[in-house]
Amino acid sequence: MTVGRIPPPAATGSRRVRAPQRSARRADRAAGVVLALLLLVHPLTAATAGASPLRGLQERLGQAQQRLQQLTGQRQAQESVVDRLRGRTQGFAVELGRVEEALFATINRLVQAEAELDQVEQDLAQLEAQIVEKQAAVDARSGVYTTRLRAMYKFTRTSPLEQLLGARDFSEVLQRVTMMQAFTRVDNLLLGQLRTEQADLLRAKEELQRKQAQAQALRDEIDQQRVNLALQRTQQATLLEAARLDQGAAESVLSEYDQQARTEQASIASLQVQYQKELEEQERRRLEEQRRQEELRRQQALSQSATATAQAQNQVQQRVQQTAQAVQAVQAAQTAQAGQAAQATQAAQAARAGTATAQAAATRQAQPAASSTAAPRSSPTAQPAAATPRPAPSATPAQRAPAAQVPPATQRPSGPPVYGSVNTTSGPTVDGFSWPVNSPIVTTEFGDKSPFQASHTGIDLATAMYTPVRAAADGIVIESGLAVAGKPSLSYGMRVSIAHKGGVATLYAHLDDEKLKPTVKSGDRVERGQVIGYIGMTGLTTGPHVHFEVLIGGEPRNPRNYLPK
Repeated sequence: MTVGRIPPPAATGSRRVRAPQRSARRADRAAGVVLALLLLVHPLTAATAGASPLRGLQERLGQAQQRLQQLTGQRQAQESVVDRLRGRTQGFAVELGRVEEALFATINRLVQAEAELDQVEQDLAQLEAQIVEKQAAVDARSGVYTTRLRAMYKFTRTSPLEQLLGARDFSEVLQRVTMMQAFTRVDNLLLGQLRTEQADLLRAKEELQRKQAQAQALRDEIDQQRVNLALQRTQQATLLEAARLDQGAAESVLSEYDQQARTEQASIASLQVQYQKELEEQERRRLEEQRRQEELRRQQALSQSATATAQAQNQVQQRVQQTAQAVQAVQAAQTAQAGQAAQATQAAQAARAGTATAQAAATRQAQPAASSTAAPRSSPTAQPAAATPRPAPSATPAQRAPAAQVPPATQRPSGPPVYGSVNTTSGPTVDGFSWPVNSPIVTTEFGDKSPFQASHTGIDLATAMYTPVRAAADGIVIESGLAVAGKPSLSYGMRVSIAHKGGVATLYAHLDDEKLKPTVKSGDRVERGQVIGYIGMTGLTTGPHVHFEVLIGGEPRNPRNYLPK
């Protein structure tokens, strides 16, 4: 047998190896380029995406800080306005106190002057009675003298001259003259004393009348001063109320600025927290990107190392393939030289293979029958047993207990305290004070916090509309009218103020001004229990009542200390 020429296999194997190698190199280069692009583009994208939220937060922070700065400037300006208005209100309050102090002093002088005038009038009345008594005595003495002369004329039927001419001698004339002189002297003496006393009384009367005129003039002058001071007090009170309203409005604006400033500060704090979180998030992303880039570089290095390893392995495989091809060529030559022996061996092996094939076919035919016979016996066990549902767990004793066994929550009553009604049947106090309303209900005590005052300056006496309100003690009305002129719905509304002895004053506020107006005016003298107005709902009030205050030197005191217990 001729051995053919075996062509060299190196060329074909080299082509088959170099094609995958070139593809691998191109893939590695493409992966390197993509990786480089990712390394360049991703940090820029992350930086741009991270800078945008931070820039937005910085702009919002800057705007909020500018607004806060503007609010701070506006608040400082408004605070200056509030300070100026507070000083103005304080000045009006001081001036009002001075006017009230002068008014009370004038009222005390007026009371003293009226007392002195009353005393002068009493003295004058007594003196007039004495003058009348003296005139009666003079008239009586004149009557006695006239009666004596008439009696002498009646019994003697002669005149005194005739009695003198009818005397028997000169001694009798002297005796008669002496007797007549004695009668005349006694009568003239008594009559002269009476007339002197009457003249003294008349002079005293003139002096008392002069004092009465002076006292009356002084009383009128003091009363005019009281009227002027009361007018000044009303004007100052109006100015003070207006100043307080302006101050309240300015303080409200200041409070709004404070609220806006607090809101801006909270917004700035929130933005700063967001900014800090965004910075931390960007730092986290930067670190994560740094770790990712390091991982990409590691992967790139690993890829390059794997490429080099693959190239080395390809070269080894090429050499192995070349060696294997040479071995195959040698083996083919050897196989061709031993053809006959191989054919004989193959024939024997084919015979043995045929026998083995027949035995295997017989075995395959016997296996399906055995399988079909064993299947019915295994079917009962192959079916899964039906699942038995598990009973639900029984309820616990706490769950079985009825809801009614749980005691309901105790609720606390809410709302302002009610102080109840007052018994006003007792008489006045030692100082002459009594309750201004019969059987009222005290709804707010002195010093309590009310919807309109942080510290209540009096007591609120609630009762039905149009109930009479009476003067708590004797005094002089110093004010009667609206607290804010022309605005019955503001402040105390319709009010009456009365000055009493000892520098004490009382205030009655929220009186009715439509159906039943106050019955007194400034300058009227009132007595304890006299009706001065009626229960109303003027001013800042939540129901019909009278706000009753007691003031000493313009400072409010607890009315409970002056009213009957």
